[in-house]
Parts: sequence; C-alpha cells; structure tokens
Amino acid sequence: MFGAFQDLSFLLHVTQYEGRSIEKLIAPQELGQASAALGGAVIEASYVQTDPPLLAHLAEERIPWMVDPQSVRFTSPGYLEVARLSGLPYAPNAPLDPGRFSTSVERMVRGAMEFQAQAEPSMYLVPALPLSRASAAVFRTFARIHELAADVNGKEVPYRPIVAAAYPSALVLRGRFSVFERLDRTFAGAYVLPLQFNPKRDSVERLVAYGRFLEHAQGLGLRVVAGRAGVFGLVLAAFGIENFDSGLGERESFSLTRLTKVRHPEPGGKRDGGRQRRVYVAQLRSTIAWDEADALLETQALRAQLTCDLGQCRFGGYRYALEHPRDHFFHTRAAELEALRARRTTDLRVQLVMQWLRTAIDTGRLVNRVRDEQKAMTLDFEHLETWRAVLTRVATVVAVRER
Repeated sequence: MFGAFQDLSFLLHVTQYEGRSIEKLIAPQELGQASAALGGAVIEASYVQTDPPLLAHLAEERIPWMVDPQSVRFTSPGYLEVARLSGLPYAPNAPLDPGRFSTSVERMVRGAMEFQAQAEPSMYLVPALPLSRASAAVFRTFARIHELAADVNGKEVPYRPIVAAAYPSALVLRGRFSVFERLDRTFAGAYVLPLQFNPKRDSVERLVAYGRFLEHAQGLGLRVVAGRAGVFGLVLAAFGIENFDSGLGERESFSLTRLTKVRHPEPGGKRDGGRQRRVYVAQLRSTIAWDEADALLETQALRAQLTCDLGQCRFGGYRYALEHPRDHFFHTRAAELEALRARRTTDLRVQLVMQWLRTAIDTGRLVNRVRDEQKAMTLDFEHLETWRAVLTRVATVVAVRER
C-alpha cells in the first residue's frame, strides 16, 4: 500500500484549517471529469478526531493517507494548554522524556496505534518522540517505540503497512548516527521532519545535512517522505527524494520550540500571532505574503512575468491566483511534478530544477529592481541561491553513487 503514493508526488499536510478546501480541490470540477491528482495526505490526529468528511472522500477516491499522531509535541508541557492535543485519547497526563521508555510512553504508543486503526488510514505512522539529542538513551527509546508499534501492528490492531518516523535535532541530522539502522523490524518507509526546519532560512550546510540524512535513509531501502518541505521539496525530488508534504502553500517550515511554547494571553484575552494569507509564485519558486503578491501583480512592469497561465488561472485573469491561492497552488504544484516525472533520470531532473532556480533568481532580481525604483522594500530571495548550492552538492554525491 505504501507504494500507492505516486512516484514524485507531494502529500498534503492537512490540519483543521485546510480540510474543507482540500475536499473541494480534489473533487472533479465538472461532470465526467477525473479528480485532481494527489499523491496522498498526512492528516493531523487532532483533525482526524473530528471525523471529518474528508476521510471518506479520500477513501472513495482511493487516495492514500496516514495520520500524523502529533506525538512529537508530547515532550513539553505546552501541549497541555492546547485542547485539541491534550484531548487526544492517547495524550499523556504529563510530558514524556524522549530518553526514557516508560509505561507512559508505552501507553501512548499503544493508544496512538489504536486511534489510527479506528480511522482506517492506508498505513500507520509510528508515534515517535523527538530525537532531541544524540544520546544512547534517546536512540534506545526511539528503537523501542518503533519495535512496540511494529509488534502491535497485526496483533492488537488490524495489519497495515507501517511507516517509521524520525524527528531529528540539528546535531542528529549532521551526524546521522545510524538512526534507522537501529530498527530491527521492517518498515514500509520513513517520515522525516527536523525539529527546527525552515528551508527559506536554513544555511547551505544545514540543508545539505538534511538532504544527506534523507538520502542515507533511502539508501537503506526505506521510501522517504520529507515532512514540511514545501517548495524545497522540488529540490529534494530532483535527486531522488520523491515524496514530500506541505500545506496548500503553507506549512513549509516547522519549529517544535515555537509549537511547544506555553502561550499566555495578553490583557483582554488576546493572543499574539495569527494566520497570514500567502500565495505561491511559481516564477519565483517562492511562497510570499498575500499583500506582497498583490503589489507585484498590480505592477504593470511585472505582471506579464508573474501571471500564472495554468489551470483555472488561464481563464480567471491575473488576479485569480490572489483570489483563489489554494486552487492556484494545487494546479501549479501538480504541473511542476508532472514536468519532473517526464525527466526519467536524476541528471535530467537536476538540470530542470537548476533551470527553474536560475530563472527564479533572475526574476527575483528584476522584481527587486522594480521595487527599488518604486521606493518599496525589496524582497528576500536569498534562499534560491542557497537551494541551488544545496542541489549542486547533494546531486553530485548521488551522481557519483549511481555511477
């Protein structure tokens, strides 16, 4: 069943915010039309618990999916302040220690596996804890959690393919530390999400370490899913990491520290933060704030270079991407992956993504020249140069191995 994830596909990471939008997007737009192609979905347990119609829709369309048990959140007291997490039936009463395989950890693992089984996903995802430090105790707990989940599968819950899960710290990423070699059970694949991960801000060295960590896991025969990769997933796909997840132009980074921080309301009951609308601009290979995208497309000198001509954008005018950013993201990402699938070798895929990055860098320079003339603040596209350097370094190692 894990092989049901398409080669070279992105998986939608679904939270309570995107459920209805995704259900609408994957439905046929016209009578007799096929559903939109989707490689699969990773759905947060807190949303699965609401028993959304999306689950039945995915089953009807035979789209593979798995539950994100969100167990990585259970090592800090912050989750106790979030009702949708503390209300999960397998949530522990107190934070867990990733370096100690306690009875509380065992109960959490069994409960998370039972919760997933009740939702009937295509496959299970091991409810792992963060690899927060490179210590023997943490690695032992990691291995025992995976052993228990694998042993429960087929005995205490109906059998399904099971996917290993790793949430490595920066130190574990750099050293690799034989993470997946420690597992003495068979897993269909591996879901990898660094504890602190922001492809647009991380350094070349950090992203290279991440890419090599993924490539190392895949070399062990595991089908790798790169968590929250966003646009950077195209770079990963070029050198063979063929599955990655993100939201609809959102959820392209991850910070466990930020998520687990206990938040205190301001006077009057208000909290800091909020969801900012974002738009994917394919010509820049970047997701940017809605206000910035609006300003760019309203600039006559840039409109022709930045207007999308795919899917419904062809008929909806240059503002369609702004008015329907999720629909726009969906058909744009599908087109990018289709172009990559048409290239049958790693060399050809690397060349294509390298061409995309070069064009995006040049377009970014044009954008900033125009904005500078308008006395507007320039935008940061430095991540494109970073990604080009990462692609060059990792692809070189892969090419040498393939020869």
